[in-house]
Amino acid sequence: MLQSVSTVCLLKLTCGTSDCTCVCNFVWCCTCCNQVRDMTGDGQVLKKRIREGTGEFPVDCPLHDTRIRCHYRVRQLTHPTKPGPWVLDTTQQGDLGVCSLPDRDNSHTEPSVNSVDPSTSSSGNVTSSDDASWPNPGVEGIEGIIEVDTGCGELPEGLEMCLKLMVPNEVASVVCQPKYAYQDLSNTPSGINPAQPVEFQCILLGFEREGYWQHMSWEERWSLAENIKEKGKQLYQQKKYGYASNRYTHLLRLIESTRDFEEQEQIDKADAYKATLLSNLALVTYHQEEFARCVGWCDKALQEDPGNAKVMFRKGKALSMKGDYDEAEEALTAAADMDSSIAADVKAALAANKLLAKAATSKQKQQFSNFFGKS
Repeated sequence: MLQSVSTVCLLKLTCGTSDCTCVCNFVWCCTCCNQVRDMTGDGQVLKKRIREGTGEFPVDCPLHDTRIRCHYRVRQLTHPTKPGPWVLDTTQQGDLGVCSLPDRDNSHTEPSVNSVDPSTSSSGNVTSSDDASWPNPGVEGIEGIIEVDTGCGELPEGLEMCLKLMVPNEVASVVCQPKYAYQDLSNTPSGINPAQPVEFQCILLGFEREGYWQHMSWEERWSLAENIKEKGKQLYQQKKYGYASNRYTHLLRLIESTRDFEEQEQIDKADAYKATLLSNLALVTYHQEEFARCVGWCDKALQEDPGNAKVMFRKGKALSMKGDYDEAEEALTAAADMDSSIAADVKAALAANKLLAKAATSKQKQQFSNFFGKS
């Protein structure tokens, strides 16, 4: 049932006689909906709405990576019925309000919306009682409002996952197992054991709306494109390669969806962005040691800019790491022919490629020798 919708149920009663026509009318009306979502489908992250916000789901949610404004607090769930004290609250001043944002670089999965029992998680932990008094009225005016860019690892993954499905001024409880909370994070809040589940309470205060790409002016589009590309560069420099890849891929989709070009200059600028993004994606996947994907991005980048020596050089190195030594030698040689200034780098890469090829051949011979020796 939807909230504020009434339903009528007609129930025929049995009185023991064949001619009984007694009918009972029941009327139900849903006055309040306490929504719970299993964000991961396996109980690892449970989101329970405590207070409704303003707006319509999902059009008023920050579904796509953007800058959001929020507050949150966190406590340990060490016992099924007795959660620990709140150890961090960004709405308060002093030690309790000190916020140390985590540094994480994990891929993000799309949340599901399966409904679950609001009282328990997969590990048997019971969510705490809903504290409807938090945050205090006027929280929007408190100094130190947390402003973060989603999709950059600036918040624990489970918390960010839930904030992206909230509308402004909504308050929610988020129960996270260690994988989606502070496990493997270097700056876990004091008083939190990263190996134990935690509960967050959070409020979304607002977010920057990116706008619909096709409805923007060209100036707005280029401004947005530059902001996304610059953010991707910052994430790459921070070695957050997965998050950088997400930014570059998002912008590439926007560029490739553009069909309303009016001038050749617009086409040329879009092509230049596309070539840069493809090159950046090749660089990111190389550092992620996803060498097959790196070669694929290099091939696409070379279709846009066939004379790009750096991309050809990167392709050669990726092919070498992938084990395609002959192809790697061809690509590296081609890169040197395109740009003589990288000749020294190419020479070093060719030498490394030969060593890898020699080691692979030696290993293969040893394996054959062991195989025939046993037979």
